[in-house]
Amino acid sequence: MGAVERDELLAGAAATLMLGAWPEPFGLVAIEAMATGTPVIARRAGAYTETIVHGETGYLVDDLTEAAVAVSRLGLLERRHISAYARERFSVGRMVSAYERIYVALARPLAQGLSRVRDGSRPLAEPVAADR
Repeated sequence: MGAVERDELLAGAAATLMLGAWPEPFGLVAIEAMATGTPVIARRAGAYTETIVHGETGYLVDDLTEAAVAVSRLGLLERRHISAYARERFSVGRMVSAYERIYVALARPLAQGLSRVRDGSRPLAEPVAADR
């Protein structure tokens, strides 16, 4: 199945169900579904808790009873809002910018330490106290 067929399938669905036991580390399928305006009903675990806005872009549930209730509430969700949210929050530009900020923040202390080694104000390796 190609991207066009996938998007048509997702956009035509009442919802995308993500009820597996695996605590998804990112949730790309949920994001793709939301980008087409399709709400997601997912188990309250893993990345879904960070990508789905409960009651706005889908529902986070703990069991099948809650999932059934969520299905009955799908009509309360605005598909245009779901699509706009996913496309803004998970756009390539926003994701790249966010990753760059994280990498810079992580690399800054290392770069500062290396510059102090180069100018001689800090030894290359700090002495380690012997275990007693």
